[in-house]
Amino acid sequence: MPRIAELDLQLLSPEQARVRDILMSGPRGGVGGPFKVLLHQPSLAETAQSLGLYLREKTSLPKRLIELAVLFETQYWCSEYPLHVHRRLALEAGLDEAIVDAIGIGIIPPFVMKDEAALFSLLTELHDTKRVSDATFATAVQEIGELPVLDAVSLAGYYALISMVANVYELKPPLSA
Repeated sequence: MPRIAELDLQLLSPEQARVRDILMSGPRGGVGGPFKVLLHQPSLAETAQSLGLYLREKTSLPKRLIELAVLFETQYWCSEYPLHVHRRLALEAGLDEAIVDAIGIGIIPPFVMKDEAALFSLLTELHDTKRVSDATFATAVQEIGELPVLDAVSLAGYYALISMVANVYELKPPLSA
C-alpha cells in the first residue's frame, strides 16, 4: 500500500495544476519520482523544483561533478530511486563507469581527475564528521573553485531532501532510466 495517494495529474487543484505545468515544461519534462509526492504540497514542489533547476542546470559545477555529487548523496542515503536515475546521467556527463560503479556499491572510487577526488573527499568528510577541515576545504577550492564548492555543498543538501522523500515514501526505481 502506498504511503501517500498518487495524484491523478488531470484532477489537481489549481495550484497543483500550475506547478504540474511548470514541472512538465521544464527540463524534467514531467512529474516523476519524488515530485509525485512533493506535488501534494504544491508550494514545496515548486520551491524544490526551482532549487533543483538551479543546482542541476545553472550551477557553476560541470555536469560530471554535479552527477558525482548526486551519486554520492543518493548512495549515502541508500536511495534507490535517484541513484538508479542518475547512474545513466552520470555516464552521459562523462563520469567514468568505474567511478559510477564504485559509488553505487559504496566504495572509494578509483579517481584519476583531481577535481573529482577533491569533491568526493569534501563530501565524505562532511558526512563523516559534519564539518570540513581547512585542508580539505582548501583542496576543494583549489581543484573545483570557491563558488563551485558552495554549489556542491548545496547540491548535496538538495539531494538529501530528494533521497529522504524517495526513501520515506518507498519510491521504487523506474524500470528504465
